Amino acid sequence: MSEQFDVFISHNSQDKPAVRELAEALKVRGLRPWLDEEQLRPGQPWQEALETIIQTTKAAAVLVGKDGLGPWENIEMRACLSQFVKRKLPVIPVLLPDAPRQPDLPLFLQELTWVDLRGGLTEENINLMHWGITGINPAEPPKPTPAPRLFNVPIPLNPFFTGRTDILAKLHEALQTENEIAITPSKKATALSGLGGVGKTQTVAEYAHRYQADYSAVLWVLADGKDLLRSSFAQLSVLLGFKAEKQDDQILAVQSWLRNNDGWLLIFDNAETLELLNAAKELLPTTARGHVLFTTRAQATGGLASVTVDCFDDDTGTVFLLRRSKLVAMDLATLEHVRPRMSDKDWQTATELVHELGGLALAIDQAGAYIEQTECGLEGYLSRYRTNAAVMLQERGGYVHSSDHPHAVYKTFLLAAENAKNRSELAYEILLDSALLHPDGISEKLYADCNSLELDKALAALKDYSLIQRVQVEERKFFTVHRLVQVVIKDVCDG
Repeated sequence: MSEQFDVFISHNSQDKPAVRELAEALKVRGLRPWLDEEQLRPGQPWQEALETIIQTTKAAAVLVGKDGLGPWENIEMRACLSQFVKRKLPVIPVLLPDAPRQPDLPLFLQELTWVDLRGGLTEENINLMHWGITGINPAEPPKPTPAPRLFNVPIPLNPFFTGRTDILAKLHEALQTENEIAITPSKKATALSGLGGVGKTQTVAEYAHRYQADYSAVLWVLADGKDLLRSSFAQLSVLLGFKAEKQDDQILAVQSWLRNNDGWLLIFDNAETLELLNAAKELLPTTARGHVLFTTRAQATGGLASVTVDCFDDDTGTVFLLRRSKLVAMDLATLEHVRPRMSDKDWQTATELVHELGGLALAIDQAGAYIEQTECGLEGYLSRYRTNAAVMLQERGGYVHSSDHPHAVYKTFLLAAENAKNRSELAYEILLDSALLHPDGISEKLYADCNSLELDKALAALKDYSLIQRVQVEERKFFTVHRLVQVVIKDVCDG
């Protein structure tokens, strides 16, 4: 499939400096101009390339400077006239800054509305160029965006979704600001970071469902590894209507679509580490006009704006547990609605269970599913958990499964620990030590005899998978570990 350009720039070679300036101004607006010196490849037939671009471009601009139309420009203008007749190609006459007061133009151009740059390259006349090329007048307020035509979110709306309203509101507000996005740090490209199983994917999926009417397309990419990231991104080309067969061509097609369309939301799910985050960002075109969300375990996001998804507090986690276990109606979603319907004893038992599970969404979901399916009750589950926590954490059940989070809590943390160990043996030794210590304040002084570079590498690996959180209070450096991570590590050691 030929590359899509927004506007073909026909010009006299004598006007190159002014032409380049105009082309750069259009690129800043997110438009893609075709300029011969940028697009004509040495050794390739230029006439064939010109015919192709004139037949496929969305618009054409005929530039007129002090020397008038060049000889080839006259030919190009007539070719554009043919497309004007055949497919109503917009042809925009543009008077460059040094154009004469009374330019001698062909009759065809005289009949079309000009864009006059003789007063300089101003915001107003660039708006006019944008209007002529796209049909959208930037000076007019934007029209409401219809419901998305494209929506490939693999996770259905979760009827048990609880809380996170502050995060959803923060995301929506951040992404609706007028900052440019994409690869530079910006509020329109935001990462949700947090511990495995904390509910990042469910939160992003909820955002996609809740605000889908704000977007022309909502696109989902699996980013669990570099190979899957590239293949999942490439597969979007089919959804977007392209027929490229090679993966590299499919990726170029998706990038072209992102560059030439606006109002979209692109989600990269489970880019676990900073390395994967960077690999995902590299897939984005340098000029893109949409919103980008990432989910990641990495606490360091490389300058990318980030929002942390924390474990539930006791009250919110208890509401989620009671809804998930169906001990209260699913449509009761707030503390004010749920608390009056529970006895003090049941509320206290549920709160104790949530606290012992560390407020982890995936663990609470598993507990709620187990209670629903076995009818063991809150006290029954709490008793079983206190007797054999590791076994209970291996029980896989719950609403969030397969396409969202394929592992039980136990497997989730075990995989994270193995990944950290592959990067640093010292990281795994620290994890083993932390399983025997209080989870909320493990001093880094315990490792004062270690090589400082090796220690930094080890702690960075653990932090990348959100297995620990590093904290500094004045001169004191320490880290915390989730209590369920301790349960899993202890069980591995005992086994």
